Amino acid sequence: KIIKYRKELFDNYRRWREKSKKLFQLLKDKEENLKKIDFLKFQLEEIDKTSLVKGEDKALEEEEMVLKNAEKIIETMEKANFILYEGGLEQSSVRDLLNEVSTDLGEIASLDRRIEKIRENLKEVGYQLEDIVNEIVKYKDEIDLDSQKLKEVEGRLNLINSLKSKYGSTIEEILQYHQKIYQELEAIDYSEDKVKMSPGSAGYLRQVSYTNYLSFFRK
Repeated sequence: KIIKYRKELFDNYRRWREKSKKLFQLLKDKEENLKKIDFLKFQLEEIDKTSLVKGEDKALEEEEMVLKNAEKIIETMEKANFILYEGGLEQSSVRDLLNEVSTDLGEIASLDRRIEKIRENLKEVGYQLEDIVNEIVKYKDEIDLDSQKLKEVEGRLNLINSLKSKYGSTIEEILQYHQKIYQELEAIDYSEDKVKMSPGSAGYLRQVSYTNYLSFFRK
């Protein structure tokens, strides 16, 4: 009987030692995990608050290029509108020249039906010219000369480029990294349940060993 209790006591102690080692490692891992969790959460929040959109950087770079060259673009569009449509005393517009040619062709169109065909085609060119001029005017009016808008675009690009230097060379790579660390956070189990006393834990086995130890000497 004594041998039986001694063996049981020894077995419980051995198990307790094993569980104690595991518990110590678990506590150590927990501390490391908590540090890692804080770091991953920081990265996650830094990306989250930026609210990245795929392709946003390319669109911003194009907008930045336009805003930086807004004055030159407007000047060129005004010149194009003048040459194509408005003209002046010293320079006829393309529209005026087309109308002049169309009038001249109309005077001789009765001589050959092929001339009338040319004149009709010229009219189509005139319609296309009007469409082009309308696009030019519309585009010119949409150009923003606001320096504050340029600062906003540059600020946004700087923020995105800052994230690129840390988490990926493109927005797509940054978003992929975001998903990766999100899944990594979910995978890290740092719950207190891991170190609670439960059957099979070090605390439970320590109590069992002590109880058996007392029972052994009482008998």
